[in-house]
Amino acid sequence: MRTPLSTTISFTDLLLSTEKDNSRRKQLEIIKFSSILMLNNVNDTLDYAQIKRGVFQKKLEKLDINHTVTEVVSVLDMQAASKNIKIKITAPKVTVFADKQRVQQVCMNLLSNAIKFTHDGTIEVCAWVNG
Repeated sequence: MRTPLSTTISFTDLLLSTEKDNSRRKQLEIIKFSSILMLNNVNDTLDYAQIKRGVFQKKLEKLDINHTVTEVVSVLDMQAASKNIKIKITAPKVTVFADKQRVQQVCMNLLSNAIKFTHDGTIEVCAWVNG
């Protein structure tokens, strides 16, 4: 399952490297990010097996919260727009140490549910640094 997704990501990178049209670039970036999220879901399944065996380890890395949230919103933006929903992001441009895949997973789940249970209007995604 990983190989086809990795191939999709690689080919999308190749197309991005030559695409000049901004609209198409955005579409390709959404395809790439969605493929990465799918690959993360496959990895989550494998991680679950590690958790059950008691050998799971977090993958902490530097990440920009605003950028990470914006990536997730870009994947769900069209779904929200189809329901006449706008997504507003209020998140600082700050670097933190976190497990990026888990942060994306939580954001994706929260936003998907917000879109599912909102009929129109605005969904505001807020993040802040405490401490």
